[in-house]
Amino acid sequence: MKTLTDSGTQAFRNLFERTAVVWNTHTALRQAGLDRFEALGFDTKGREDWMYSDMGSVGDGRSLPMADQPSVKVAADALPVTEGYRLVFLNGLLCSELSDLTGLPDGVTLQPLADSQPGDKLGAVTDFFNSALAALNTAFWRDGLYLAVADGVKLDRPVNLVFVTDTAADHKLVPVRNLIVAGSDSSLTVVEHYHGNTPAAQLPLTEVHCAAKSVVQHVKLLGGEAVGQHLGSTHVVQHTDSEYRSWEIALGGDRTRRELHLELAGPGASCELNALYMGDGDQRFDMRTRVNHAAADCRTVELYKGILDGNSRGVFDGLINVARDSQRTAAFQTNRTLLLSDDAVSHSIPRLEIYADDVKCSHGSTTGQLNEDQIFYLRSRGFTTAEARAHLATAFAAEVLENMPVAQIREDLTRRITARLHGGMTS
Repeated sequence: MKTLTDSGTQAFRNLFERTAVVWNTHTALRQAGLDRFEALGFDTKGREDWMYSDMGSVGDGRSLPMADQPSVKVAADALPVTEGYRLVFLNGLLCSELSDLTGLPDGVTLQPLADSQPGDKLGAVTDFFNSALAALNTAFWRDGLYLAVADGVKLDRPVNLVFVTDTAADHKLVPVRNLIVAGSDSSLTVVEHYHGNTPAAQLPLTEVHCAAKSVVQHVKLLGGEAVGQHLGSTHVVQHTDSEYRSWEIALGGDRTRRELHLELAGPGASCELNALYMGDGDQRFDMRTRVNHAAADCRTVELYKGILDGNSRGVFDGLINVARDSQRTAAFQTNRTLLLSDDAVSHSIPRLEIYADDVKCSHGSTTGQLNEDQIFYLRSRGFTTAEARAHLATAFAAEVLENMPVAQIREDLTRRITARLHGGMTS
């Protein structure tokens, strides 16, 4: 793969200096991110965390961050129907006329990150020293969410973030930054919706701070057509007895990479990580998880599933690290991939690194096609071969969706996935 040269990194520096008025908040952190990005570049050759993957148009410097205002306004009927609070961002900037924060309770700060004062929380979870993408986002983000929930507050409606790209972002990089701070004994649900039917490169980064006994449910939905890139990451720190639950559903995009980094820093912390990615044609999906158990009595359960048709490709790379003295750890990692065509390919790299001696840990990976006996059974009950295949694939996907926290989203996804499978994923 062609990678970014010194002259390519200089183009980012030149843009940053030429349009300095755009990046005039959190300047010290931005400068540190830009400096680190220049040191790292995009040379991923030989790096294990980029095995079987590439950065497409971002990696060779063809996509620079947007520094101008979006020229097209998104139509309200083009947005997903959501329940709860909503912030809409067009090409990385807040679209206030389509946002709705009505009824926000006391003890909750919900506002655009560009207008907030997050103090030392911004950047505290993300390690951009080893990630060029995180460093690039740190330098060039323009807006996103700032959500802070006070101790003891239970947010009973989901917070929806809707990120839309249109033709003004064609062949450009759109970094957005989100910061979520959950206070002690608080609870909240956040849903990130990503929509784009143009060849833009989305670069979102979300940081989540989970204080003691907090519960955070976090859904990320990647829709749209099979165009454009999505290079997204979520970085989470969990303290004593906190719970973090994640669902990532990737259906659209030409090239998609999702990274999930968790630090279980306090005893009794637990996380549940779920994902479903569905590819057709030449789509590429790259799903990476890194979970560090740094305290005792913590628990991780991962379930990542892929359904691949056509000439699509999928990568799952998961690492759970159990640090020394992190006793009584329970960690279970599962990746299952269903191949619906002879040309689809899946790469699975589940890993455990264990340095404690009192643990219950396991990992497993299965990749295969539909069971012919099951297809035969359904055909004997009157289904066509195509219907039997679609029903079995739908059942395979259902396990990821069944515990999703927002019923409206769960039901909508079930309908969309069912329709897509029954309509035939291969064009």
